[in-house]
Amino acid sequence: MTVAAGGVVTHSGYPLNNGTGLQLNIGQRLEVLPGGKIDVSRVGLRGAYSSGRGSTPEAYNAAGQLIDGPNENHWGGSHGGIGGGSNEGWVYEQIENPTLLGSGGHRGGTQNGCCVSAGGNGGGLVRIVAPTATVVIDGDILANGQQGDWQSPNNLNTGGGAGGSIFIQADAITGGGNIRADGGTGGVVASRGWYGGSGGGGRVALLYNQLTLPANNITARNGGSAWPGSAGTVFLRPSATDPAVPGDLIVDNGNSASGHDTPLRTGLTTIRSLTLRQSSRTLMAAGDLPSPFTLQTPLNLTGPVTWSTRGVWTLAIPNDTGFDLTATSGATVVNEH
Repeated sequence: MTVAAGGVVTHSGYPLNNGTGLQLNIGQRLEVLPGGKIDVSRVGLRGAYSSGRGSTPEAYNAAGQLIDGPNENHWGGSHGGIGGGSNEGWVYEQIENPTLLGSGGHRGGTQNGCCVSAGGNGGGLVRIVAPTATVVIDGDILANGQQGDWQSPNNLNTGGGAGGSIFIQADAITGGGNIRADGGTGGVVASRGWYGGSGGGGRVALLYNQLTLPANNITARNGGSAWPGSAGTVFLRPSATDPAVPGDLIVDNGNSASGHDTPLRTGLTTIRSLTLRQSSRTLMAAGDLPSPFTLQTPLNLTGPVTWSTRGVWTLAIPNDTGFDLTATSGATVVNEH
């Protein structure tokens, strides 16, 4: 399968697409050429007042059940990361196998009792299953949330939609393109200082035997605004088919400093490495991951990042020499009780 320059492969928006997203089973080779896109941005769960939706957005709860989102103004949608203004109760799915759409953003408030503005839709879902094939990405694979709407002077700045899900299983993932499941920016009326919350980052999981696409080109960041959400997750496992091989987890918020954490939720007992970067905040809490949980390489915190723990659980780092945890200038370690 080839997606040529100017070509776009997508899926219909929810609820016309019932949540199954875009599923591609590849036997030999998938190529996304420069200028080509697999793009399911903005076709996830609907934001408040979007496409016939009522006053609350569509959302998943922590158990992954589709429900009406909370009756709040300005919040961004959540998925792997928390939307601006929201809370961790609206984060869903585990890092290793994303299967769900991004949640929608919330409505704006009003000063004058008039009008409605739509929250951004969440990002959609792409699943590419090609365990013996090569996936060449020189264009883009995108599942970004939609920007929130705004109106002035009525303070109708709405929340951005959350990033969606991208799952790729392939023998080789190559190229120089981009894989992104970023949240949408919150609606902004900058002249009045009004901002909607940005959507939280989505989830990306790549399972492969060979990866030459640069890791910096793979993101699940918040949408970035004056009311930012937290990053989603990027999981990279260097085996296309063996679930026992530990993978690498990256949490990167694109230098957008948020007051929200990224809760790490997984059924995995071991990962190879955890990388926190670019103003990310990460929470590892009892009940969200197995105990003991093994990190195969020491945890190095560099720059303005925060690593938090909560509850009673065991972290094992099999390190014969040196420190298991290093926090350099600007990094923060928090133990929540």
